[in-house]
Amino acid sequence: MNEIYSETPYRMAREYHHNMLQKSKEAQLVRSVNPHSPKIWDYVALRLGNWLIDLGCNLKSQSIFSQFSKKPS
Repeated sequence: MNEIYSETPYRMAREYHHNMLQKSKEAQLVRSVNPHSPKIWDYVALRLGNWLIDLGCNLKSQSIFSQFSKKPS
């Protein structure tokens, strides 16, 4: 077969392969860039974290070490 006839399909196949790789990379970027909307576990974790912080603050405020020492007058 003449080289002229075999070069064109090879070049076309190479360009097609390159285009398909480019499209695949773009699709992968689109999937990875999707905005992460909060799920139910995020809501639960946020509520649990707030509850633990409030509990810690309440325990700390009721601790003997955090009470002001009263000086006799």
